[in-house]
Amino acid sequence: MGISFAEYVRRLVARDLEGLEPEPVDISAVFNLGDSGGSDIARDKDRMLGEAASTGKRA
Repeated sequence: MGISFAEYVRRLVARDLEGLEPEPVDISAVFNLGDSGGSDIARDKDRMLGEAASTGKRA
């Protein structure tokens, strides 16, 4: 075929997924995974995430 194995796999995956619609996901489930129900992190997570994003820090 004259293509790399990686390209071959990409084409197979694309063909298999063609026409499939992803199921909707409730994004709030992702953000509440670490909710401890009362710790400072749970209460201040939005502020802490905002500060980390603005300074470019990564966890």
